[in-house]
Amino acid sequence: MGIYATLLGMKKKPLTITEFARMGGKASMQNRTKAERVAMAKKAAAARWKKAAKIAVVLLLFAGTAQAQEQPKPHLFADLAPYVVLIGGNVADVVTTQQCLQRIGCHELNQAFGQYPSATRLIVAKSISAGAMIVLMRVFETHGHPRLAKFMGYVGGGVTFAAAVHNTGVAR
Repeated sequence: MGIYATLLGMKKKPLTITEFARMGGKASMQNRTKAERVAMAKKAAAARWKKAAKIAVVLLLFAGTAQAQEQPKPHLFADLAPYVVLIGGNVADVVTTQQCLQRIGCHELNQAFGQYPSATRLIVAKSISAGAMIVLMRVFETHGHPRLAKFMGYVGGGVTFAAAVHNTGVAR
């Protein structure tokens, strides 16, 4: 049974499946009342909005993921604690080394300084080594490795604090 062309204002001849398909929704719409067509249009619009909402949610999820991957530029010294520990350890080591050297039976173990280095020599050497560590920590911090920078500061400071503690117990 075919749809007759008279319904569409054409000749009285049955339509083939191909001809019917070419008409799209026109054949169906002409057989419906205005209320039915309005209801179908509202349903189609609601489906389009629902699809658009799903696409928007997916895009927002991906946009949120992209934002989470961006790292903010670190401030000049974002976390001062590792720097303070490193500098504090070096200062403590210089002070306790000088105090120890003033006692009988105490000498410097680091061969680079000699057995009885002057205060100036210790301060300059410690300043250079701590300065190099700070520069290296800063490079790591600004190039996406803040944990490594913190690790270096804490370990460097911890080692020099340990040397300072050792110095307080020598030749007492």
